[in-house]
Amino acid sequence: REISRFSHLIKQFAHNEAVFQGAKHGSFYQQSVPVTNPFDKDPFMQRYVKVAFGNKPAELAAIQLDLSRLGNRIATDVHELALDCERQPPTLEQFDCWGRRIDRIHTSHAWKSMKTFSAEEGFIALAYPSPSNGGGVVSNGRLHQMLKNLLYAPSSGLYGCPLAMTDGAAKTLRLLDERGGSGQTGCLSEAYDRLTTRDPKRFWTSGQWMTERGGGSDVGDGTETVAVPQDDGTYRLYGFKWFSSATDSDMTLALARVVPNGSGGAPTPGSRGLSLFFIRVRSPDNPDQLNGIQVVRLKNKLGTRQLPTAELLLDGCRARLIGEPGRGVAEISTMLQLTRLHNAVHAAGALRRFSQLCRDHARQRTAFGNRISEYPLHVRGLSDLEVHSRAACLFAMNYAAALGRTESRLLPRGDGADAAAGEDDQQLVRLLSPLLKLFTAKQAVRQAQEAMEMFGGVGYVEESGIPGMLRDANVLPIWEGTTNVLSLDLLRALHKSRGAALPALQRSLESACSVAGSAPSVLGLSAPVDRLRASYRRVLTAAAAVPADRLTHAAREFAYSLSRLHCGAQLLQFAAATGHSADAAAARRWCLASDFDQFVRVVGGHQHGAAAEDLLCAEEERRVVFEDESA
Repeated sequence: REISRFSHLIKQFAHNEAVFQGAKHGSFYQQSVPVTNPFDKDPFMQRYVKVAFGNKPAELAAIQLDLSRLGNRIATDVHELALDCERQPPTLEQFDCWGRRIDRIHTSHAWKSMKTFSAEEGFIALAYPSPSNGGGVVSNGRLHQMLKNLLYAPSSGLYGCPLAMTDGAAKTLRLLDERGGSGQTGCLSEAYDRLTTRDPKRFWTSGQWMTERGGGSDVGDGTETVAVPQDDGTYRLYGFKWFSSATDSDMTLALARVVPNGSGGAPTPGSRGLSLFFIRVRSPDNPDQLNGIQVVRLKNKLGTRQLPTAELLLDGCRARLIGEPGRGVAEISTMLQLTRLHNAVHAAGALRRFSQLCRDHARQRTAFGNRISEYPLHVRGLSDLEVHSRAACLFAMNYAAALGRTESRLLPRGDGADAAAGEDDQQLVRLLSPLLKLFTAKQAVRQAQEAMEMFGGVGYVEESGIPGMLRDANVLPIWEGTTNVLSLDLLRALHKSRGAALPALQRSLESACSVAGSAPSVLGLSAPVDRLRASYRRVLTAAAAVPADRLTHAAREFAYSLSRLHCGAQLLQFAAATGHSADAAAARRWCLASDFDQFVRVVGGHQHGAAAEDLLCAEEERRVVFEDESA
């Protein structure tokens, strides 16, 4: 083929034809890589669905059909909508031609179409009570919902962000109503119904307004917004929300400090002074009029440009108190649990997309006389990407399944092994939430850069789509808590569990090891099981022995070690369930290559069976960073 091409060029030169003359710019010989059906073309995801729903054949068949149909829509019209969202970012029109302030955010037709599509597909509704499931939540509904969101996320045009907050708001309202703490009548009941409907004409999305001018996760000391009581039982909110995503939402939940009735009263400081409020973003009587809200400006961001993110001035915004006064942080933690899960699902979906694109590119890209899929060095990089994407998917989907079981009200009660398993689900859902979010987010950023490099120069070109995915991935470690914040949240979860969380995790890890250890020897899981078992014992022993201040200092490494161990256990268990050679290979590569003992080394691994130096020295670290203070 190469000889034929060069022979053709020689003939052209022989006839004095200029190969690149005039408008002829030559041929670009690389082929584009299309987005394919993310379910039908992904045997790993197909096997996962069979394992997850295999004990219910009718439900399995229905979900397979639903995911296949969704995948077909994603690969065709929905992906084109996502590209349009990127090409037509939101704009802000603050004043009309008469000088009247209108603060109108203009979004593209594609962005609006994503809202319709999301309602029709039930990206929120699947996890909530409906007449079709008798008014209760089916335990598999949460997993079904997250599987669909995982397929959708890379082609959502970032519409997964408002969906994440909508999901969190819906669950928050539902739990408050169950506890009798929301006063969920009238507008709040309507809000819940609209958040969870599949009717596009009634569907609402929600915001989550927490971050203020001080920024960061310290909402207790950083929240300045105050709520002034009104005679009709509502409140007027005054404050500045510095980073509000999905500003075009229909409603939002926000934190504020209640000003006591009477003159001279001062709001309670700290997190204990924060309460949770429900806000209609626009006036119910005039949808074009904002509810005491001024849009100061849209954020100019590195990525997520499809998404309207704004600075907002609340100037007498009418709101309703929901939940108990002073328990706003506790009430909104329900929302954070869901938004962190969505963050992880978005990361896992991005990783699957990177893997698909890079694999298909390798099969058709020719360099130095061969397709690059024939070069072991390149395939090694592809393998690393694929294994990490599988680990992220199993982490996110199995977490969603456990969350669904805790939400379903079908958890066993009473004594016995079933009740113990239900209690372990509760402990793991709380413990793994920060780990799931921080670990998958970091992997998405790292692998996005690797994916760009695998495409070479064309991956650096905007039209390839890779730069946009890389930019968007970088928000994942920041949204819903940075890595350090979530590492400390892990320690809080351990403390609040009163010693119950780590034993639950240990039982989960040991169960996976036992299942994989009993798998047929042909799968080759014995060595990875032995390594994972020895590693988790070292890590948990070290964690139990290290003083609290040193555990806090090494919280990041502790979180990484637990995340890698948990992912290894999930990969082993999945390989044993499928018996597939590719799943076994993925489990082996993860368990034999992962740095499980990172935490053990930094806290003085020589004390726990790993020869290493003590790498925790705050004084030395300060000397390196702030050497100008030494003088």
